Amino acid sequence: MSKHLWVECKAYRVKRRHVTKLVESARDVRDAYEDDIESWKPDMLMLVSNVGFDVDAMGLANKYGIYCVEAKKTFKFVGEMSREYFEDCEESEY
Repeated sequence: MSKHLWVECKAYRVKRRHVTKLVESARDVRDAYEDDIESWKPDMLMLVSNVGFDVDAMGLANKYGIYCVEAKKTFKFVGEMSREYFEDCEESEY
């Protein structure tokens, strides 16, 4: 079974409002999928930032199982949703 990943990339520090907006948008698409309006829904959500995440954003991302990745010289999973969970296709709980 295939999984659908929704990724948003930010060139600034991710704040709580950015996580909230992602969750609300993903819920809208999921609802449209359940109403047979959309042909797919995101199973996993990911935010990528080259600057980082503030504490409130991380807390909310952890609550919903959103993967957070810092993209600097290398890519680093931060927060509770680790690379191992990602490789196992652990779904977000939004």
